[in-house]
Amino acid sequence: VLAGHNQPVFCVCFNQNSTLIASGGCDFELRIWSTRTGSLVKKIPAHKKQITAVDFSPDGSLLASSSLDGLCRIWETDTGGLLKTLGEDNNPPVSHARFSPNGKFLLVGTLKSEVCLWDYKRGVVRLSFRGHKCARYCTSVAIFPLKPNPRVVSGSEDGCAYVWPAEKDSKPIRLEHSERDNEPILSIACYKDGHLATGGLNQSTIVVWKLKKAVAVTK
Repeated sequence: VLAGHNQPVFCVCFNQNSTLIASGGCDFELRIWSTRTGSLVKKIPAHKKQITAVDFSPDGSLLASSSLDGLCRIWETDTGGLLKTLGEDNNPPVSHARFSPNGKFLLVGTLKSEVCLWDYKRGVVRLSFRGHKCARYCTSVAIFPLKPNPRVVSGSEDGCAYVWPAEKDSKPIRLEHSERDNEPILSIACYKDGHLATGGLNQSTIVVWKLKKAVAVTK
């Protein structure tokens, strides 16, 4: 048991070799824990509002956090030092953030129904994606590492998951998870062979999709 947060914990993640766990939540703090000893390694006052996502870079050297304060921040795992802040104080709340598989970009979803691919080293948005609905719930975002054309995936509040080619002005594929158009799809998971799993807020089912065909193979 890792105890220390004084408010509910909203997000957790492992680093790649499972030696560290990062956590964040309603106390606005980012914490890094050792899985070997259970001890607290770093405690960082990271944001001004609830932390909505934490994610280690593929090599584990960096840690990203996103928040309802409208900011994403990149931290050095070893030192806990702030490397980069993405966004401004008047940005819409950030619902989720995740590193790209190559570690060069950060995929960021906001509560303004937009997903942005940030080149975080330069501090610029390379691509943006729209068409889904995300205004109230923290829906997941991810990058499908399909070769030669990666895809960007997001949950949505209209009962669907949306998949975009990772290119400028791309149009999404709409995957209908639920027949109810007010069913938020909060959780998504991608696997490199082309499978995508989606889970809804009020549904007891998980839908597994084969992305190349965009049809449900398990329900």
